[in-house]
Amino acid sequence: MIYLRSLDDQIIIQVDEGQNLLVGRLPKCDIVLEDGSVSSQHARLQLIEQKLRVVDMGSTNGTRVNYAAIDDPVYLLDGDTLEFGNVSFTIDGASLITPASESTAMAAIVDLDPLEASQALSDTMLSIPLPDETELEQMIQESANKGQNQEGSSSDASSEEEVVVLAPEAISFRIALGLLLMGGLVLLALLWFRPDTL
Repeated sequence: MIYLRSLDDQIIIQVDEGQNLLVGRLPKCDIVLEDGSVSSQHARLQLIEQKLRVVDMGSTNGTRVNYAAIDDPVYLLDGDTLEFGNVSFTIDGASLITPASESTAMAAIVDLDPLEASQALSDTMLSIPLPDETELEQMIQESANKGQNQEGSSSDASSEEEVVVLAPEAISFRIALGLLLMGGLVLLALLWFRPDTL
């Protein structure tokens, strides 16, 4: 025997072995939930051999298991959260199990090797080598030269433009300064047009 308990314990629904229950707002449903967010025929609950399955029946506001909307049938376990529209329940069924295919998929996730306490976090991360300053300047120079070559043979070959390379700190400073100035302008505009907002 499985129970669905509302979060405030005002609604308790009992699901017995072998039952196939229609959940909805219509009086003819097996489980009637009088809430505007629940569709007339919202979902189906089925308990067979200690496997509780929920199927959404194309409801307007959806059925969610553990806060994720479902499109396909989902098997529920003890402690799961089940929502029909805005009506939430917690599954109370310590004897619930999942089908063999579902449990092997879960086992594959659980069987991942945990990190050892001595293992450095940086060993688990993808490290991408970054160019040093001279390589960066060289890359920028090559890019500028390609741009000049592509602009055409029509420009005078004797005139060379000087390429100014900014350090990353200077670029960051200019971006921060620009954002600060834009924020100041927005604040001034707010004060000018709506002095009562502050």
